[in-house]
Amino acid sequence: MPAPLTWSLVIATYNRGAILRRCLDLAVQQSRPPREVVIVDASANWQEIRDQVMREIGDRHPEIRWEYQEARVRSSTTQRNQAIDQATSDVLFLIDDDSLLYPGCAELVMQIYEADPDEKILGVAPMAAGAPPPEAGGDVPGARAPAGRPGLLRRLAYWLEQQVEVDKLLLPYDAHYPDRPVPEAVKPLDVAPVHYFHGFRMTYRRSAIARERFDEFLQRYAAAEDLDASYRVSRHGALVNAMRAQLFHAQDPSARLTRYTRNVLGIMNLAVLYRLKGHDPRALFGEFRRRLWRRMVFDLLRDLARRRFKLPYTRATRFALGKLNEVLAMSEEELRQWYPGFQVAMIEKNPE
Repeated sequence: MPAPLTWSLVIATYNRGAILRRCLDLAVQQSRPPREVVIVDASANWQEIRDQVMREIGDRHPEIRWEYQEARVRSSTTQRNQAIDQATSDVLFLIDDDSLLYPGCAELVMQIYEADPDEKILGVAPMAAGAPPPEAGGDVPGARAPAGRPGLLRRLAYWLEQQVEVDKLLLPYDAHYPDRPVPEAVKPLDVAPVHYFHGFRMTYRRSAIARERFDEFLQRYAAAEDLDASYRVSRHGALVNAMRAQLFHAQDPSARLTRYTRNVLGIMNLAVLYRLKGHDPRALFGEFRRRLWRRMVFDLLRDLARRRFKLPYTRATRFALGKLNEVLAMSEEELRQWYPGFQVAMIEKNPE
């Protein structure tokens, strides 16, 4: 009988010491705990956070290997790659520093990998829960109080949020999405094949993500890094959602950018990826542009519904639409020279 697979918790973090400790505490309490924890921290006071993590959590779990490093570069893509290079387990849980694992989550995910000895499945993603696990304790950012049936306005607001999810902007780099069937032995474990992963709930076989890695061309706030990496992994094997494994994404707001900046970079990053990696950039941009015009309508309704009269989401989508022709007209070399500076300038200015 083959030996059980091992897993590592791999975290890129920045200025989130409190929620990071909750994330780690829930991970080490799993029914199947990690063999190692690897953290790459871009905080200015990273040593202080490290010492507190080790004092409160690490020293209580000497059976786990702990690796806590300063980030070489403050960028989630580079930090993730730095952590991947340090990790040694069979499977890497590349969740966010504010992702809170439900009890049994890791065990359910690992059962799926172990049911697939031929390694046809390269990535498994837990499902996003609507509330934090009770074990998280105290107030958790992003947690919502239990409520009865929502009223009309709340249902409308929820519907609007669904219309502007990034999934509605996703297009395959290739002519078609890779077709990777789920092995028969895995199907009884309640999985669903997917094309992409969201970054707060990613797990991969180490061999797969170490080969593809995260694209460090996307800097600092590297929106779409997760979508890009997972798509490239899917060319080699299946990605699945683990329908019974859960985690909660707290979406801690500390040290974060304005709505306008996040939306501009999220859209622009996708545009640049389609230009650099798409099999037919002009055709991709035509469909992308159509989807963005549709999104802008919903952005306007969302801004107004939330009484954001500066229209941050609407203005951001309109700005990005105006940049598409410029991006498409550049050569790959020109784009690679121009875009890093654009990212940095946008982040440093961080307009409302």
